[in-house]
Amino acid sequence: MHHYSRDNYEGARKLYSGHRQYLAPYLPSHGGLDVGAFLGEMQRTLQPVVRSKSGSEPRFDLATAPRLEIE
Repeated sequence: MHHYSRDNYEGARKLYSGHRQYLAPYLPSHGGLDVGAFLGEMQRTLQPVVRSKSGSEPRFDLATAPRLEIE
């Protein structure tokens, strides 16, 4: 998200699979965080960037960015 928010789309693409890999051991939830839901929100936000061609990436929108919600 940091790279995406700074228009570093290549960095966002490169790190996309890593966040899923690192958080997978904590599924479905950990420490009050619904990890599955969070990963779904990350995917919803980052898939358009990952699938876009260079130069046609969607702009970052903080209002639709995933939020960590701890229960």
